[in-house]
Amino acid sequence: MLLRRLLLAVALLAVAAVAGVALFGLWHSVRSGRLIAAESLAGPDTVALFSLTLDETDPGVVSVLARIRQMDARRKHSKLPPWARWLLAGSTETAASPQAGVVMPVRVVSYLERGRGGSEVAALVVSLSRYSDRIGSALGPGPRTVHRGIEIARPANSGDPYAALMENNVVLAASEGEIRAAIDRLKDGSPKPGALFQSARDAARGGDGFALVLNSGDRLEAVIHGALARRGISAGGEAGGARLVPRSFLACGLSVDLVTADEARVSGEVLFTDRKSARDGERWVRRGVPVALALAGLESELSIRSEGEAVRVSGSLRGLDGLWDRLLAGRVFWGAASARP
Repeated sequence: MLLRRLLLAVALLAVAAVAGVALFGLWHSVRSGRLIAAESLAGPDTVALFSLTLDETDPGVVSVLARIRQMDARRKHSKLPPWARWLLAGSTETAASPQAGVVMPVRVVSYLERGRGGSEVAALVVSLSRYSDRIGSALGPGPRTVHRGIEIARPANSGDPYAALMENNVVLAASEGEIRAAIDRLKDGSPKPGALFQSARDAARGGDGFALVLNSGDRLEAVIHGALARRGISAGGEAGGARLVPRSFLACGLSVDLVTADEARVSGEVLFTDRKSARDGERWVRRGVPVALALAGLESELSIRSEGEAVRVSGSLRGLDGLWDRLLAGRVFWGAASARP
């Protein structure tokens, strides 16, 4: 469920961010920006981090943009705003539109944290390689507030995100508190996340992006139980009941490489506390990972084997078309707060 939220949110932001600057070709104040390092958004309380870099020379990215355009064109009423349709117009399975090429590469980063007090915070940052101050007008027509000199656009419609522009970075979150926290992080930096994060990051190298999940302090168990409870599902409670995550699970790091609009390659490691835990955890990975992916509407063909203190995972995911379709239908979770009653 956590993976589904992250993937769906990232998919929408990938389109929204690119489309939000679609008129760059007509603007004279375009400047180059440095893509944010995804690792800079991680901290000691990070539970999940997802990063995806979109480049118009990548066949998988081009295929996704074309598929979104085709799906939207088949609908009786378009789900994309006019400027997004203009941006994608002309995209094919082999070439991105000239408009999309103006703003790429783009890096999309999503993170979820659970503090020691139990509160969850999530945000998404879309980092643009080219930008203009005029993209502030693309953040929405809602009323504005200011935090540390940065304007925050309140959503005009229920379910839409709060948005802010910090130079070449578009920041989105489900609540005003979460977007203020994200602005603080971008301005002040983040405490280093520690050796566990680095181990997971080392396991996820290459591809268009990576996904990390960390279980420091057994926080992942609490996050999953909380997410299920918000949807009226009981799994036996966080303590003493049915455990969903082994205590010996430390972290997971996977690289993600888009192949087509419907398929991606993944590879990486699931890390455990010791060799015996990894051997025992192999069974958990074989059962749990395909089920979690199926809940997100994805089919998987994975090779899974224990190797030392880790379980190696590699293979492919299919069914991404369903993610793009849900994207256009607007069935997206923006962050931790969006799932709260």
